[in-house]
Amino acid sequence: MRWRTPPLPILGCVTIGLLAAQAVVGQVAPSNINLVPIAIPALPRCDIHAMLKDTDGFLWIGTHEGLFRYDGSNLDVYRKVPGDSTSLPDDRIFSLVPDAQGRIGVATMAGVCTFHPRETNFRRVHYLREGKRHDRESRLHRDASDQLWASFYNEGVGRYDTASNTFTDVPRIREAAKHLRGRRCTALTSDKDGTLWITNDGGLLRYAPDTDQTEFFPYAPIGLAPGHPPITLSDPQMDPEDPNLIWMESWGSGIVRFDKRTGAFKNWLHEREKPWNVSNIVFSFSPLGKGRWLVGFDHRLRVFDTNTESFSEPVDMNLPQPTPLEYPVLSQYRHNGQLWIGSGGVGVYMIPDAPCDMVPLAHANYLCPARAGGYWGSTIYEQRRLRRLDDQGSLLFERPLPDADKSGYEAFRLVERQDGEVWLSTTAGLLVYDPVKDAFHWKAMNGAFEAGAPEQLGYDIVEQANGEMWTIGWAKGPIRYSPTNDRWDIPWRGQPIDTLLIGTQGVGTLDADHLWLRLYIGAGILNTRTMQLEHIMTEPNPGPGTQPITAVVAHDAGRMDLVTATNGIYTAQYDGEQLAVTGHFQHPNNTEKFHEATTDSRGYTWITTSHGLVRFDGRTGSFDHLRAVSGLPVQSAFGIINDADGSMVIRGSKLLRFHPDSIDFSLPRTPVYIRQLSVNGARRHGSELSLPYDSSSVSIEYAAIALTNAEDIRYEVQLKGYDPHWVDNGTRRTASYINLPPGAYTFLTRVKGAPEGSTVGALRFTIHPAWWQRWWFRSAAVLFSMLMVFLLSRYILRLQYERRIAALEQEKAVGAVRTRIARDIHDDIGSGLTKIALLSRELHTSADKERLTANIASASTELIGQLGDIIWTVNPAQDHAEHFMAYVRDQLGRQFEEMNVDLTTDLTIEPGMEHRDVPPDVKRNVMLILKEMVANALKHAHPRKVEVRLTINAAALLLHFADDGCGFDVQATTLGNGRGNLQRRCNELGGTLSVVSDATGTRYTLQVPLPDPTFMRAT
Repeated sequence: MRWRTPPLPILGCVTIGLLAAQAVVGQVAPSNINLVPIAIPALPRCDIHAMLKDTDGFLWIGTHEGLFRYDGSNLDVYRKVPGDSTSLPDDRIFSLVPDAQGRIGVATMAGVCTFHPRETNFRRVHYLREGKRHDRESRLHRDASDQLWASFYNEGVGRYDTASNTFTDVPRIREAAKHLRGRRCTALTSDKDGTLWITNDGGLLRYAPDTDQTEFFPYAPIGLAPGHPPITLSDPQMDPEDPNLIWMESWGSGIVRFDKRTGAFKNWLHEREKPWNVSNIVFSFSPLGKGRWLVGFDHRLRVFDTNTESFSEPVDMNLPQPTPLEYPVLSQYRHNGQLWIGSGGVGVYMIPDAPCDMVPLAHANYLCPARAGGYWGSTIYEQRRLRRLDDQGSLLFERPLPDADKSGYEAFRLVERQDGEVWLSTTAGLLVYDPVKDAFHWKAMNGAFEAGAPEQLGYDIVEQANGEMWTIGWAKGPIRYSPTNDRWDIPWRGQPIDTLLIGTQGVGTLDADHLWLRLYIGAGILNTRTMQLEHIMTEPNPGPGTQPITAVVAHDAGRMDLVTATNGIYTAQYDGEQLAVTGHFQHPNNTEKFHEATTDSRGYTWITTSHGLVRFDGRTGSFDHLRAVSGLPVQSAFGIINDADGSMVIRGSKLLRFHPDSIDFSLPRTPVYIRQLSVNGARRHGSELSLPYDSSSVSIEYAAIALTNAEDIRYEVQLKGYDPHWVDNGTRRTASYINLPPGAYTFLTRVKGAPEGSTVGALRFTIHPAWWQRWWFRSAAVLFSMLMVFLLSRYILRLQYERRIAALEQEKAVGAVRTRIARDIHDDIGSGLTKIALLSRELHTSADKERLTANIASASTELIGQLGDIIWTVNPAQDHAEHFMAYVRDQLGRQFEEMNVDLTTDLTIEPGMEHRDVPPDVKRNVMLILKEMVANALKHAHPRKVEVRLTINAAALLLHFADDGCGFDVQATTLGNGRGNLQRRCNELGGTLSVVSDATGTRYTLQVPLPDPTFMRAT
């Protein structure tokens, strides 16, 4: 039988069928992907082409504006620095590849470099071809044997040579690429056996390094019109489930698969109506497992299922509105089961692992457990329904609430009573559903509301063990239903606490005889036997912006947790008589708003929040968190209830059931590192630093490497050599110290509560003392101080001794003066008195009474003068130099009174010496010497002019006497009584006397030393 060419209609049908097979066969429901945006502060809105986590846990992000390192709270930037060969070759980065030693290769627009994350000094790696550098846009790949390869656009492929730190050209690949359409080598990957697969404009090139052989597989996509330009393939990846399949990105032909067994390509398109160059562009893709791939397709992120050969609806990327997605997802990176996604201009996302088995339930706004298993639920607003769910959370049936759509009432809470009826607390009153009759009816609330008044109920409705029901009436407070008389009442009405109970927001069971009440201003305990409000506690720390209590959780033994919206949690204890606050615990994140709460079998309090779910331990005051980044499938949660088997159901954007014991909140071994040290405001780098003596103000920045929960981490710090114990530093990532003395210090920081073996960040630094702070100087200073104290003490003692000796000598001298004066008084005054006595006797017997009377008068006058001189001499008040000068002036005036002699005087005292003392013997002898000089001149020389100059200074008394008389012979061997007295008195004073006499007159010069004025009286 001969085959004939089929007619054109049949070929057309076959072609259409093939095209249909290659295209999307239909849309599937969005896959259950929890795509969580990672808020990275200061990350620019730019293209993210590569991401990598290093061995320490840092996330490295390669963008078109540089390389960034992120630890969960801090972002460090690395860019090209012109003229610095240790910086990046270019800011446009395309791939990051690690090696076994922890180094990272970086492919940029201007070539390749490598660096170690702990050093961050980049080392350029050049691509050499025929001895010349050809550095340009590149992609990196490391094969199973840790061999690094690089593809360079329009240049070829290079193998990294460790010895020369260069990429050496592979000529066979370059020769093969010459014969291909568009010689570009866009990217490459490898088999486990080391075979390279290199994408190209128009195909896939196979290269075997061991045999140096190549083979090219041209790509002819199905679904594109004939004559289109060559399709660019890139980013080849091995199928993790089938090693014979290679998946590739393409520009214009969707996602492409190559089968190594058959050498055949297959591609899947998403858009068929738009031109090839603006649609079906795959920028990134990553396997999700079980034949599913997450694909950055055109301007959306979709899931491709190889089993159904279909694409999902776009994955919600939680973009801020309005934020157009200019570029699709450009990079995807998987690490330890987590998929990290880098988008163009939007940021970084993550698909976390679920913390436990969280079962989604059918939709309901409010839920309560059913006694026969499963749940009763109510929906509000658009669909006002009562729903019945089975124990798996699937919908069994639903019933519309009677006239709800017409009247617009809402059912906020529901409970199944012991008799099987479901009671719903609504804004229009109490609605009851009878499952046996499958019918609703309204429960009249006579006794609680006046006839005709609207029966508006609040959020809570509970049943006690005795069958009594409690709910909240709008502006009524707690309302009780008694099944014995089928009547409602307000038992507390008439008590003086009406206004407090009217503000009741919630009610719940504390024990068989007590209810807790959540009031607008606090919390209270209501005794249901006595109907007495036993205690009301207002919020302990009200203030501006304080939120009311949003939930009350009762534990065993009267322990209670009072949850506020933003003011933390108050722990309280009810002892049967009083509700007392025992603690207040503020949540570290003040932007997290608390909603409903409940307790589990282990005594933990579980709280739904605006950021997810929080577990609180009132016994220790600790908070544990479960959020979207931790794998919680919702961004925020608003309600929570306990299930019959110990499970819990949380209400957010969906209902999720989980068992609290299945969640492991133990902290991972989070590494902590030291970011930098600042000394007096200046940054210093290094792990062991030597600092000068004036580095007394030190600030240390540290951080945990925690990419998803950094805001929840609390730290402990210790500065060894300063802190005796670990110090709780809260969520702060800085520790500051001032006035540190010189010494060796080690700063340690760790995550509070982390398990043993967790990384502890350490920084050692030494503050060196100044030369005056060193031990030898201090020792010398102590010795010198002791010596100075000894010498000063010795000096002071010697000074006191000398002063005492001087005082004693002065007293001795004064005593000698006093003795001489006494002798003078005895001699002179005694002789004078004797003379007067003799003359007086003679006066009685002599006839010459006038002469004797005159002699007696003369002797008396002389005696009075001598007595005045003696009194002046011994009077201490007259010892001052100024008093001495005044006395000299007075005596000179008396001696020259009625004398025809011209007297010239110059009496001066050195400034500051006016109050110094002149010893009595000096006063008397100098005065007598001066009188003797005057008497001799007036008696023997007959002068016409006399000059007297007297000067007193700190050391001596200087007397100069001169007359213009006839003079005398100073060479005479015998001295008269006058000159003899002068010399004798001068010698007694220890002074010097010089005499010059000639025809022009006589000149005396007397110099008498004076004692130190320090030892003389000051007044």
